[in-house]
Amino acid sequence: MNYRVAPGVIGKMEISRLEATKEMILRAVCREYEVTIPQLTAKSRKRKVVEPRHVACYLLRKYAHWVWEEIGTEFNRDHTTAMNAYRAVQDRMDTEPEFKARIEKLIPKIFS
Repeated sequence: MNYRVAPGVIGKMEISRLEATKEMILRAVCREYEVTIPQLTAKSRKRKVVEPRHVACYLLRKYAHWVWEEIGTEFNRDHTTAMNAYRAVQDRMDTEPEFKARIEKLIPKIFS
């Protein structure tokens, strides 16, 4: 089940119950981090693409409900790499308020 909502309405809904598509998530992440989808899926380990790739893995798991193998395949990586990316984003959100705020600001953009 996929939802598209008008801007401003998302704040009134429980975001965690919404389901996003891969396209919605990747588009929002690419806009936020100013990278392209091919950059996200490439083998590069440059800082410019690692963080957005990790965030995309996190969001695909949390809001598209993909399994680890699907996420790993999407980014040309092993499923354990996707698991580590998810954990890395969670850990950073727990310890870095600025990073957490950036992710929380990004989530409504997925659904707009």
